[in-house]
Amino acid sequence: MWSAEQEQLRSTLRRFLDKESSPLRVFEHIEAGFDRKIWATLTEQIGLTAILIPQHYGGMGGTPTDLAVVFEEAGAALLCAPYFSTIVQGTNALLLSGDDAACADYLPGIAGGRTVVTLACDPAAGDPLQAAAIATQRAGAWRVSGARLVAFDAMEADLLLVIAAHDGAPSLFAIEASALGLHRQALHTLDLTRRQGKIELRDVPARLVGEPGTGRALLSRLIDLAACAQAAEQVGGAARCLADAVAYSKQRFQFGRPIASFQAVKHICADLLIDLEFGRSAAEYAAWAAQEEPGQLPQAAAMARIWCSRMFVRVAEETLQLYGGLGVTWEHHAHLYLRRAKAAALQPSTPEYHRAVLDDFLARDSSCE
Repeated sequence: MWSAEQEQLRSTLRRFLDKESSPLRVFEHIEAGFDRKIWATLTEQIGLTAILIPQHYGGMGGTPTDLAVVFEEAGAALLCAPYFSTIVQGTNALLLSGDDAACADYLPGIAGGRTVVTLACDPAAGDPLQAAAIATQRAGAWRVSGARLVAFDAMEADLLLVIAAHDGAPSLFAIEASALGLHRQALHTLDLTRRQGKIELRDVPARLVGEPGTGRALLSRLIDLAACAQAAEQVGGAARCLADAVAYSKQRFQFGRPIASFQAVKHICADLLIDLEFGRSAAEYAAWAAQEEPGQLPQAAAMARIWCSRMFVRVAEETLQLYGGLGVTWEHHAHLYLRRAKAAALQPSTPEYHRAVLDDFLARDSSCE
C-alpha cells in the first residue's frame, strides 16, 4: 500500500525518533509535556505539521495515508508532542470548515510549527457531536462561554477551536489562547504522554470559522478522521510494545531456559500478532478510504477504531504480564503503553459512538434491500 516516498518518510522519522524520542527517553519529556527542540526538528526540518496543509497555505499538500505513516511511527515511540491536537484536530477542522480566510490566517503558522492548535470538547456530553459551548453575538462580534471544556495540549495551545451553539445551531469558532476570559488548568490524567487541560470560557471574544450551523457535520467528519489517525497510532504502539516484550522474553530465564521457549508464551505472542495484523489491515483501509473513498470513511473509521482500541489494550496488558513486575516499575516504559492504550480507547471518541455509526449503516443498508 505504501509508496516509496512514504517508506522513505517512515525510515527518516523512525531513525529520528529512535535517537531523540525513544520510549526510554519519554520519561524526560513527560514533565514538560514535550521537548521543544524535538518539536522544532519535527516541524521545521522533517515538516510533519505541513503534511496535510495545501501548498498555497505553506504546506506540502499530503494525504491521509501520509499521515497514517507518521502516526504509526509516533505511536511506536509514544511521541510526546502536540501533534494529534494540532494536525488531526486543528488542521483538519480548519480545512473542513471551507473558510479560506481563516485557513490563510492560521494554516501557515501551523505548517511552520509556530502555532499549536487544539480542539476543546465537553467530555461529559452524552452525544460527542453536541456543541461544547454557547455562542452569542453582540454588535457584530462573537463571544463564547463554556465551563466544562477539556482539550489535549490545552496548556501549550496558541489557538483554541470549539464547537459552540447559537440559537441551537452549532458552529466552529476560533479563540486566541491569550484572550481575556479564557482560563486553563492542567489535568492529571492516566496517559502521561499526552497531556490534557481544563478550559473555562467566560464571554471570550471568538471568530466564526466557516458557515454558521455547520458545526455538527464538521465534527462528525473530524471524528472519523481522528479515528483513522488514532488507529494507525494504536497499531504502531502495539507493534513496538509486542516487539519489545518478545525481545525481553528471549532474555528472561526461568527454570534454566528463556521464557520465550515456553509453549504458553509462544501461543500468547502468536495470538497478539494475529490481532495486531487484523488491526493493521483495518487502519490501512481506513486511511485509504479517507483519501480515496470518502463515502466509505465513516464505516471504515468505525471498524478501525473499534478493533484497534481493543487490540492495543489487549497487547499492552498481555505484554505487561510477560515483563512481570519489571513492567510496572516507574523506570520501565511498558506501563506507559498500557496507559496510552486505555486512554486512547476512550478519547476523543468512544467505541460506543462508532458502534452506533455501524449500527445505523447496517440498518440503512438492510432497509435498501
